[in-house]
Amino acid sequence: QNYRANPEDRCFFCKEELYRRLKDYAARDNFFHILDGTNITDLKGHRPGLKALRQAEIKAPYLDLNIDKENIRAMAQHFGLNIAVKPQAACLASRIPAGMPIDLETMRRVDQAEIFLKTLGLTNPRVRFHGDLARLHLNRADSIVSMEQREKILEGLQALGFQYVTLDFKIYDREG
Repeated sequence: QNYRANPEDRCFFCKEELYRRLKDYAARDNFFHILDGTNITDLKGHRPGLKALRQAEIKAPYLDLNIDKENIRAMAQHFGLNIAVKPQAACLASRIPAGMPIDLETMRRVDQAEIFLKTLGLTNPRVRFHGDLARLHLNRADSIVSMEQREKILEGLQALGFQYVTLDFKIYDREG
């Protein structure tokens, strides 16, 4: 209920529930530890889920070892893991402004919009939900592609129920 209301600390409620369920699972199946991939890079910005991590006493080895996302990617590259170049996959709820309630239909529309944009060649689009307005938050390369595909983008997102489509000129990198 707290999560769906979408307060500023929504992530706390999500992580609190996630860690509770993981602890139940671990206890049932005799696991001794639960590890979380939070790293030093994740300490930047507003991260209410960290409070839930600490309260649940979940182990975060990257934090303990002072390892950042760049080093994690380098280690993955060294071992030939394809996750070394995997784009960040932020929670879909992060596309909905705090205070605007979260529901399944909104999440579905955002997800479908991002999947559609990927079919047009955008690599890691974010569709920020503002009711009947979709605000596209893109990396530099995707911003260029979006201008070339603007008519298809407008048509496709309007078919998903967005009356207006805008491009946010604040560029984000692959970590954002």
